Amino acid sequence: MVPVRYSQHGFAIQGIHITGGVMAFQDLWLQWRVDKLEDVTPKELALIQLMKPLPELVVFGVGPQLTRLPETLTEWLKQQGLDVEVLPTPSAVATFNILNREGRSVVAALLPIEPLADEA
Repeated sequence: MVPVRYSQHGFAIQGIHITGGVMAFQDLWLQWRVDKLEDVTPKELALIQLMKPLPELVVFGVGPQLTRLPETLTEWLKQQGLDVEVLPTPSAVATFNILNREGRSVVAALLPIEPLADEA
């Protein structure tokens, strides 16, 4: 897979610029309709449950600075048997790219550094 790159409001993958969140897998990426950590729920992560086998690691990029995942989300991830690394988005992108290049089974759930303001 071509590496994921980040920008202020989104990401670039394979020459395509995506505004907002992205979920990246070994050889697939999807625009993720989540821009802020408080919008992440198990429903938004359900696609990961379909992976067989489950990924070794889910790398969360939570924005510009390190922030804890909500406790309910952390518990749900544990119940699914998923190992999680929570990092600022730039570090999460770098970690995903390295592990993916090594051929590891990893998923990146990436939030933009700065979501676009909601339009009124």
